[in-house]
Amino acid sequence: MIGEKEIWENLTLIKVLTGLPVGQFLELFSQIEAAYEEYERERHSRPNRKRGVGGGRKCNTPLIVRVVMVLMYIPEFQSI
Repeated sequence: MIGEKEIWENLTLIKVLTGLPVGQFLELFSQIEAAYEEYERERHSRPNRKRGVGGGRKCNTPLIVRVVMVLMYIPEFQSI
């Protein structure tokens, strides 16, 4: 499995896995990273939430790995 360390140490993996140029990916990732904390705050404070903040399973997958996985899955971003 490719992890966060492997991605940061070998940025050419981004092009291979997602089809996006490294610069474009890093720009997209910085935008996602900047908005992520606010998104999580809103998600945890929604009125119909069944568990309290901090309840439930924690996500152990780093954000950069999750972004790469999503881009690998979305057909528009797959390299052909």
